Amino acid sequence: IAGSAIYARWRRLPSRTLIVLGTALLGLGYLVMSVAPTLAIAMLGAAIGGIGNGIQVVAVRTAVQEAASEQWMAMILSVNEAIFVAFPGIAFLLGGALTALAGPRPALGVAAAGSLAVALAMRIWLPADQIPEPADPGRESGFAGSETALAAASEQH
Repeated sequence: IAGSAIYARWRRLPSRTLIVLGTALLGLGYLVMSVAPTLAIAMLGAAIGGIGNGIQVVAVRTAVQEAASEQWMAMILSVNEAIFVAFPGIAFLLGGALTALAGPRPALGVAAAGSLAVALAMRIWLPADQIPEPADPGRESGFAGSETALAAASEQH
């Protein structure tokens, strides 16, 4: 819920930025959990990852809805949802096997490395103009410093 609420507050940022940020926060959450010295720190990592997941999921779906034509939207969202539902099962199998072989910390470390690698790859290779800007860029943002972030993002275009 927190990730979706943060997404709503930061909606003025480009979709690409929000997708990369969400994926990076997910990876950071896994990383924190993999090295956490206490349960409280591991729980903090889980919260960070959950926030990232919430931002990323909403940002991806919004970007698809803003970019896809009406005739393709149902199919694209259906495929996206099928992948979204199928991959946790695959991840549970692979993560469970890795956890059984090496332990939970290495399994979380692999998840962190994978998430952070995907975030970096998106940042490098996904052109900003491939994802549409927010439909209502004039809407007020509650994110302190968003004007600076928006100016920096605008310069990249």
